[in-house]
Amino acid sequence: MDSKTSSDTTPTKKEISETIGLGLLENCAKKGDEANSKLAEKTLKQVNTVGFANALEQMAKDCFKHPKTGQPLSYSEMRMFYG
Repeated sequence: MDSKTSSDTTPTKKEISETIGLGLLENCAKKGDEANSKLAEKTLKQVNTVGFANALEQMAKDCFKHPKTGQPLSYSEMRMFYG
């Protein structure tokens, strides 16, 4: 039997990955520096409306924008803000 049965409660790889990712975002929101904390908080809010994968895609786009002005950032500038 390769497919899950209705009594199988084993989490999928996707569910495990999302759980780990959410934990990392929550930790960053609480303990990260200002830029990382705000980006993590924004991403966590988006998870509820657009889903985990879409929220991460948006986070990847947002980290290339200045956290205060929204202006585009080069890779090196992004690394200065977000590490």
